[in-house]
Amino acid sequence: MNQREKHNRIQSKQVGSGKYSIFSCMVPDLTPEETAAKTKTFGYDGIEWGIDKDLSITFEQAIRDAEHYKRISDDNGLEIVALGTGLVTNELEKINKMFDVSARMNCPQFRIWAPWYGFTREEMQKNNYNRLFSQAQKDLEPIEKLAQKYGITVTIEIHFGNICPSVGLTHRLVSSFDPRYIGVVYDPPNMIIEGRESWKMGLELLGDYLALVHLKNVIWRYGDRDHLERPCEFGWHWAWAELDKGMVDWAEIIQLLRSFGYNGYLSLEDFSARPVDEKMKIIDYLRGL
Repeated sequence: MNQREKHNRIQSKQVGSGKYSIFSCMVPDLTPEETAAKTKTFGYDGIEWGIDKDLSITFEQAIRDAEHYKRISDDNGLEIVALGTGLVTNELEKINKMFDVSARMNCPQFRIWAPWYGFTREEMQKNNYNRLFSQAQKDLEPIEKLAQKYGITVTIEIHFGNICPSVGLTHRLVSSFDPRYIGVVYDPPNMIIEGRESWKMGLELLGDYLALVHLKNVIWRYGDRDHLERPCEFGWHWAWAELDKGMVDWAEIIQLLRSFGYNGYLSLEDFSARPVDEKMKIIDYLRGL
């Protein structure tokens, strides 16, 4: 049985069950051992490990010690839901190594980034969407072949600043590939920053490409740029918010996900200023939804 078959078997048991995980990047000050133990303590079902120099586990550590992180997860009764890497579509050699890491960790999917487009005038003058899109499609062709070989899904996260900030643009990139092997991480708060569409229409469009959902929240506000997280030209700024107090109505989205039969994980990625334990406790609120 390959990774994809194992994943499908797990997924089939999840309909309506409310499976929740923690994305370890939200607790960068904790060691992997502390992260897994705390995730278990608060009653989560799985863990999404961040694989990058600025996340929980570096790329080199993952290659060297994949079995160690698998054991940490197993010892705490946590399924490894996904790996969130910082790799971009054109880093084929490193992506190839992540397939091996995912297989060793018995992980069904890992995330990569679409090419960066930018926010500033300088970035946007330098970049060209059509060129970046064409290159990313070509990059995904050998990645899909590797995904078929390993039975592991590679996901593109909907994310502000790159060429996939909306469901529509992300679907345009992945739609010529098999959703069993090239999927999408659905992140509504990222779309509040850039790329907001009708939640229902977006889920209709994604269909089988929906592989994982990220949970966090965000707000826009006007004020003194020196005291806000993300300054921009006209005084409007976005900032991370507490999950139950931001602009994304998670009650609405969770109901939509249920109506579409989504049976995957909801992975908490809370970047708000709340203490870690308070972030973790939000699982009670989520279960109430």
